[in-house]
Amino acid sequence: MINLLQLKSRSLGWLLYLPMAIFVAMLFFIFGIPNNNVNVVIVLLQLTFIPLVCIWTLYLFYDLLGTGNFQYMWLYYKTNIEKILIMFFVVLFIPLISLIIAIEFRFDEFQTLPILMLLFTQCLISAVVSLILFAVFGDVSIPITLIFLYISAELATFGSSKYLYHIFFLNLQESLNFTNTISLALLNLLFGLVGYKIFKLLIT
Repeated sequence: MINLLQLKSRSLGWLLYLPMAIFVAMLFFIFGIPNNNVNVVIVLLQLTFIPLVCIWTLYLFYDLLGTGNFQYMWLYYKTNIEKILIMFFVVLFIPLISLIIAIEFRFDEFQTLPILMLLFTQCLISAVVSLILFAVFGDVSIPITLIFLYISAELATFGSSKYLYHIFFLNLQESLNFTNTISLALLNLLFGLVGYKIFKLLIT
């Protein structure tokens, strides 16, 4: 497991340090923003970590899907895909959970469990969609472009477009809680798990 973590750390290169850079920047933002703007922090948290999840996922599996050596690399990956994803989520969630604790300390009305549930399912579905796009197109630039186009469209319409599936919670007026996130989190989880099955079918 340690050897696997070291190998994948080299695959990420400088991207490995981005979560800590985001963590430091977000800490300054959390403790500098007025008390009544917790929803702005939640939106910013989603819009920084979810693109990072997509990029991390693509480069974690770049040597499998992007180098033209699939048959050779598959011998290594076929028993390690789940291990890599679990390690990746654990490493990513350390700074993310630390930020959520800081938000809970800073804002009285903040609820920890709904945002954790939402962020986990957002990370799952965005990672899986990234892998499916990479497996289909075989070019890392295409999923990155499509993902950033999707996020740009979500921001431009603030989650109101009827033509897009909305993985984000972009409501600045209503406090995030179990009532307004449970259906979104469950849908993200369902689509993420189904998408992972599709990804496995594409590469096996």
